[in-house]
Amino acid sequence: MKSSFQEKLAQLILDEISERLKNRAYLNEVLRDFLEFPPEKVAEEFLNEFEKFLGGNIKEEILDRLKSIYLKEILPPIQEGAIEEENIPGTINQEIEPTSPPAESATIDVSETVEKKLVKKEDKIIERPEIEEPQIEDKGTAGVTNITEETIKSDHGVTQKLIPSELEMEELKEKPSVYFKKEKKTNIVISANDWVYLYGFSYAPNSEGKGYPSIELPIKGVDEKNVVFGLDYGDVRLYLSKLQFEKFVIAKTGEHILNPKEAIPLKYNHSCIINQIRTNEIMVPLEFWTIKMGREKIVRTIEERYLNFLHSLIDIHDAIDWDVEASVLDNELMKILSEPAVTRTSDSRYETRHPKIQKMEVKQFEKVLFKEKEIAQKINLTLTKVANKIKVDYIVTLESSFLDGWKPILSARYVVGKEKRKAFYQSILDLQSEFMNYKVMLTVNSPKVHFKF
Repeated sequence: MKSSFQEKLAQLILDEISERLKNRAYLNEVLRDFLEFPPEKVAEEFLNEFEKFLGGNIKEEILDRLKSIYLKEILPPIQEGAIEEENIPGTINQEIEPTSPPAESATIDVSETVEKKLVKKEDKIIERPEIEEPQIEDKGTAGVTNITEETIKSDHGVTQKLIPSELEMEELKEKPSVYFKKEKKTNIVISANDWVYLYGFSYAPNSEGKGYPSIELPIKGVDEKNVVFGLDYGDVRLYLSKLQFEKFVIAKTGEHILNPKEAIPLKYNHSCIINQIRTNEIMVPLEFWTIKMGREKIVRTIEERYLNFLHSLIDIHDAIDWDVEASVLDNELMKILSEPAVTRTSDSRYETRHPKIQKMEVKQFEKVLFKEKEIAQKINLTLTKVANKIKVDYIVTLESSFLDGWKPILSARYVVGKEKRKAFYQSILDLQSEFMNYKVMLTVNSPKVHFKF
């Protein structure tokens, strides 16, 4: 692992600690005794004591606890009173990351270690604790359970990373995410001939994904029929939904092509779904119309580019600059804002006067442009409240032209601190709901994160 990559991971942990400290009620009570002193001096004293605290044995204890959870989850469950030879795993191939000096063997026999812990009748078998739903702000990191078992180490003192067999991987039980309140386990199966639409990816909460659908979200996909679900592989969770292609054109290359009219509603649904997911997860969005056929191709892509996925997730966690673009459909606004037809009793010659018709059209055009400018200003004002800095590149004017497809009415960059990122995405979702009747499409991207699946 490169040092720069390690530094980013370490910074990610520091960010997580910093955000969670703000929500610790006990710490708030303790710090009230120090209000008469300068904040920077109090912080320095606490940090010095924290470093001393980690300098003792506590660092190794924390490492052992964190490592033992993966060993504990991988070993198959053993029933009390039914411990036999066949229930204890034998020699299992291991992967050892290079250390100094490097370990000579990449395998470990855990049978003796397991026997010492389980053969004694008076020893109590510790069952796997259930994961309760913690209060987590917006990080996509893995959840942590209570650890009571000892970690298993090799003769060289290097903790081994057990690699389960393919059969054991199938038997391991998937756990639902702790982030979406309304998510549920899914029975969705992706066959080799199924086309799926991909929206983006985040960290998988439990780091136990094996490349199968794990959870369902209460969100409809771009086709407004199939549900959005998550597929976990290692530390990566993909968000996708199945897609039916009976009405789409298939090119000679086998790709499904969209004509401009077909793309208009799908683009709107695409952005709405991403904005909904983002209020719960820090997600790397994928390009519009990212589709794949079959589960195997999706899993193979993740396997081949796994480090790229992790690098993008680190970058999106570090991002503070966000480019926001609001777009509308002129024709849709024209229909909504046009006055209902009035029954006329005048002579028919008045109906055919060209100047009168042209005047009415200009009046309607101006009304639409006024509304577009009003929406753009409201969006900018709302997002400015949660941003540290803003830079407006474009805002619609009354001289703007009419377009047949999506027309940008606002393009701006907002610098948002990490502590306000959740409020920023919630504001995006609220604006999306507020202007739903006008079909306002809000897209948000980081200028430093571009990922093509």
